[in-house]
Amino acid sequence: MSETLAYLTKYEVWIYILAGGIGLIYIRKLIIALEERRAAVFGLERENANRQLASAGSMLGLMLLLAAGEFTLVTFVSPFVPQPKLLPTTTLDLLATPTITLQAVAGTLPVSGTPGTPVPAHSNGCIPGQLEFTNVTPGQEFSKTIRLEGTTNVPGFGFYKYEYGQPGQNNWVTIAAGNEIKIDAEIGAWNISQLPQGDYVLRLVVVNQQNESMPPCEVPIRVVSSQ
Repeated sequence: MSETLAYLTKYEVWIYILAGGIGLIYIRKLIIALEERRAAVFGLERENANRQLASAGSMLGLMLLLAAGEFTLVTFVSPFVPQPKLLPTTTLDLLATPTITLQAVAGTLPVSGTPGTPVPAHSNGCIPGQLEFTNVTPGQEFSKTIRLEGTTNVPGFGFYKYEYGQPGQNNWVTIAAGNEIKIDAEIGAWNISQLPQGDYVLRLVVVNQQNESMPPCEVPIRVVSSQ
């Protein structure tokens, strides 16, 4: 017990800095989750935002408890616990051991990092068997309601949504969403009867369980007259 209190007392400032830094990170995540919940259109989006809100709140509360526990132990408990005379010697021995370990690790890291294998970039397109429209081909023309079929079998799947926009623009209109993994199955319909004729981009987006949008599958199509 006395050794633990001595450790907490010696590294009191660093523990506060660590708890504060992690707390700031989760305060930011908490704010982002609140904004996402406020802007959510679908129940699935709101549900994912609530999950992120609960996770960030839990971690923030944990950091507050850590800081409060550190303050209580160091301020009110440590002064009344007798300190052994050999404590300084023991502390020096403990500090000497990590020093040797750190030197060994430092000597190992450059060797393991020498080959430098490049990390492949994430694909932004359609991935067969994972994320794709299976009944829509690039440049295909449509003139009435489309029954969209596709696959959303992506690791970490939370829910999917499909959207449309115009080429060269980053404004997307959400058509509908779903919370089931699809494998070459119907994912929904799209009524294009009110859309002006022209070129559009249809895209399929999967949002993972951390409420993060994954790289979308985008397919250019053309809306033509039904006459």
